[in-house]
Amino acid sequence: MSDYPDLIHGAKPGQLIHRPSLSCPATYVLLTLNVIAFAVMVAVDASSLPPLGALLKRTITGFSMDPEFLVRMGASFGPYTRRGEYWRLVTPMFLHVGLIHLTLNNYALYVLGRFLEPIYGYGRFAFLYVVSGIASAYVSMTMSNNVSAGFWASRGHLHLAGVMLVAGILYRGSIPRQWTKVFGTGIILVIVSSLAIGIPLHRFIDNWAHLGGLVGGVLLGLVIPPPDRKYVPGQPMKEHSQALVVIPAAVVVVAVAATAMHYRRYSNVTRLLNQAQVFHALKRDDWAMVRLKAAAAQYPRDERSHEAMGQIYAAQKKWAEAEREYGQAFKLNPT
Repeated sequence: MSDYPDLIHGAKPGQLIHRPSLSCPATYVLLTLNVIAFAVMVAVDASSLPPLGALLKRTITGFSMDPEFLVRMGASFGPYTRRGEYWRLVTPMFLHVGLIHLTLNNYALYVLGRFLEPIYGYGRFAFLYVVSGIASAYVSMTMSNNVSAGFWASRGHLHLAGVMLVAGILYRGSIPRQWTKVFGTGIILVIVSSLAIGIPLHRFIDNWAHLGGLVGGVLLGLVIPPPDRKYVPGQPMKEHSQALVVIPAAVVVVAVAATAMHYRRYSNVTRLLNQAQVFHALKRDDWAMVRLKAAAAQYPRDERSHEAMGQIYAAQKKWAEAEREYGQAFKLNPT
């Protein structure tokens, strides 16, 4: 939105009269991040050389997607988040399970972002998007132990809808007159329909994330108002700082870096576990234990190595050692 209003004859001081700008850089950056994340997921999935038909099915529809693969890529999973992998509160908002899912969510972000970002500016808009997205993931991981990614299917726009609801009620003076029907009570139909869709599709949709995103958007909308753009005759329009964009940008960069480090460690542990499984099948438990202990040392928070060691100790009737390893695995992942 232009910081300089289009003056209309008879306008009163303090009345906001301006025309929206088509410049929405934060929206386009978020859309690009979604596409990049999806492309990376497809490339990683394809690198394992699965059957072409299965790969295409997963890529297009998202069905038959392995939950472990999603966890590896940074999906929300309560037990892992609670044990210290807090970057999982950020990365799920950029992950999408299937091309259909990506298209629907990106379209919703594109439409709502082009209404909301001009009102708040790219700095506040990016802050609202990322922080309310974190709130969504927090509620999801608190209330459910299911693997969740990509705001499946619509929480990615419900937190924006929550902000638009508050802005339309409390800050109508900051909204161009031609947009007033979209904000406030005008967005309620979108909110209600999104929540209603989640009820019959609860097996596929993270409804807790929907509610968390909506509540997070409403709360942030209450504490972060749009910049003041009132027109006062004889005074230039105030330039508003966009420095707030540094916070969400830093949060996303740190989360992406943590996800990359986790992926590398997780993959290394998986390789060691597979080797240990082969040695165990060959009845070389001594070699298997070497791999499992190396896996536990490399990534102490991964419960899989402790669970595998517990199985081998139990098979050897070393009950105290088995109990210790199973206890550690349960502590790291109660599910």
